[in-house]
Amino acid sequence: MEIILGSTSQHRKKILERSDLIFEVITAPIDEKAIRAEEISELPIVLANAKMDALIPVLNENESRIVVTADQVGRCNNMLLEKPESEQEFRERIPLFEKYGVELISALCVYNPKNNKRISDSIISILTFKKTTEEEVQKALDANDWNTCCAFNDTFVELSAESISTTYDCVKGMPLELLKKLIKKVS
Repeated sequence: MEIILGSTSQHRKKILERSDLIFEVITAPIDEKAIRAEEISELPIVLANAKMDALIPVLNENESRIVVTADQVGRCNNMLLEKPESEQEFRERIPLFEKYGVELISALCVYNPKNNKRISDSIISILTFKKTTEEEVQKALDANDWNTCCAFNDTFVELSAESISTTYDCVKGMPLELLKKLIKKVS
């Protein structure tokens, strides 16, 4: 099956490259910071739908491929986690991760332009972390991708995660089983 991925995320792209789905990336920009929701758990669904709303008008009018948009936020001790804006912010979060763990809420919005069906859903990944050493924090920062995800990078997870409740694709914001289920529902 061929789809359109409405996301600039390199993590989502890599997950799809490892799957059996053929895809093309087409995006339309939105101001994510200007879009909010009452509940943290609702925000990724609201953002994935806003991305879809922006993307649909730029599609070819004869488009027949399934279109997928996505978003992910983190929640730690009921605090919203989006991409850290500085190394300092990344560092300040770590004691909270160690104490409370993190919920990553990954949402997908799937649209079929042939029948105009659209659906969205989300999945929550729960991660717990051990006490992290300064050397481990520095390794995570040295990986130079600390600001590409809503909470932390792969290096930090590899060095510090004690438990992860879902699969890697869910943690990276492209839950493949959920995607396949939603594609089936709009087909």
